[in-house]
Amino acid sequence: MEMAAREFQATEELRRDFIANISHDMKTPLTVIKMYAEMIQSISGDNPEKRQEHLEHILREAESLSEFINNSIDLARLQSKTWELKRAGFDIRHLIQSTVELFEIHKELEGFLIFVEAEEGLLAFADRNLISRVLNNLISNAIKFTADKKQIDVRAVKRHGRILVSVKDYGQGIAEEQLPYVWNRYYRVNPHEKNKSGTGLGLHIVKEIIELHGGNYGVESRQGQGSTFWFEVYAWKDRYT
Repeated sequence: MEMAAREFQATEELRRDFIANISHDMKTPLTVIKMYAEMIQSISGDNPEKRQEHLEHILREAESLSEFINNSIDLARLQSKTWELKRAGFDIRHLIQSTVELFEIHKELEGFLIFVEAEEGLLAFADRNLISRVLNNLISNAIKFTADKKQIDVRAVKRHGRILVSVKDYGQGIAEEQLPYVWNRYYRVNPHEKNKSGTGLGLHIVKEIIELHGGNYGVESRQGQGSTFWFEVYAWKDRYT
């Protein structure tokens, strides 16, 4: 009974925390959307150039809101330990390449180059969909914080029975004193840079997913020289032979 009571209390705390965070972080984008909708209605409705500018603001805030809600729901599931891992063997190089293809539009519109270095037949043993989410979050993060050199390097190597995957950008880097906090929920390295701040949930979700797999993760960064985020998962043959 005591264990059931503790579990119920923990669930209630997660639920209250989830609702409080959702309520707080939805206010700003909803306020901005409402403001620009009113501006279109009263000011820019007959001005095509201004109307387009205001519509772009609305679309950007709506996309940010959608991303935040989806991330919050996934994070709640991960933290409640109700997410059932579906481990299987898969080719990590193929997964990396298919994830990179999702960012093709950044190559076409902004000139980004994403290089993949990994052996063929390098099999990981993990939940493929969740590791795809990890890769998506790390590459998306790298794109947000890349500076003039629009290049991202994604590598996968096998070592000590595990597969090490890294995502390197050549952006502004992260100050040493901030590195311990980048995995925290809602932490933003540059909270005042609106277009680069994100939801503050991406890296925390990466942390939760890799911990759920029993793997390691980390970051190496120097200001002005970029950052390398990495994680490890079990290799198929070494873990299950």
